[in-house]
Amino acid sequence: MAKLLRFEYASMTDRGCVRAENADYVGVYVPVSSVEQLTSGSLFLVADGVGSAEDGRKAGKIAVHHIFSNYYENSIADARTQLRMAIERTNQELFALSEQSGVQGSYATTIVAALIHRESLIIAAVGDSRAYFIHTGHIEQVTVDHTLVNHLLQKGAITNEEAISHPKRNVITRSLGVRESVNIDFFLRGALPGDMVILCSDGLSRYISMDELLRDSLGNDIKSLPENWIEKAKARGGRDNISVNVIQFSSVEEL
Repeated sequence: MAKLLRFEYASMTDRGCVRAENADYVGVYVPVSSVEQLTSGSLFLVADGVGSAEDGRKAGKIAVHHIFSNYYENSIADARTQLRMAIERTNQELFALSEQSGVQGSYATTIVAALIHRESLIIAAVGDSRAYFIHTGHIEQVTVDHTLVNHLLQKGAITNEEAISHPKRNVITRSLGVRESVNIDFFLRGALPGDMVILCSDGLSRYISMDELLRDSLGNDIKSLPENWIEKAKARGGRDNISVNVIQFSSVEEL
């Protein structure tokens, strides 16, 4: 007998306090039928278009729509493999658009994905949009930031304090749409009722710590969390677009 994770979710995106337009894009696809949820799963995405040019502002939206179509419009034998292929094809499509524009990486974007498939949580990431996982009351940053500053941190070239104000803290070392192929990070987690997944762009993660996300999530209605976090980020500067996708697992159903 198959088992299916049940969940609630809430999403929100905001241009923040400084940017004139919003280059972030949030996507959710939850199949209507339990059968399709069992075979294909439910997919949550956050994308952050790279750069200030018009093409970059469109890249996140294009990426989200193309990942959905590449994933759900093809036969799904293995969910993780299918998600990888969907992101890889989307990268090629964005790369082709960049080539047509004559500017390398003009259609570049980060992506972070959470696929809920049966009892499994599959997370995929390229760039510095993050996934956090709250499991049995503890929080972890699942994804790794693909940034120059994080690379320097891992090498021990700079300290955590220096990283906060580093002049190149916005330099991303990996994104969709820059090269014909892309390296995608994948993570697998087992989720239990009460656990939570938070996907967000760096417009949120730069202002709100993991500990604060954990504290806020305890005992609060999930529907209120995205707006509360976005308002906090804006009150602390909000210098970038801000996006949140949050999912909380409620039960396991046997089908």
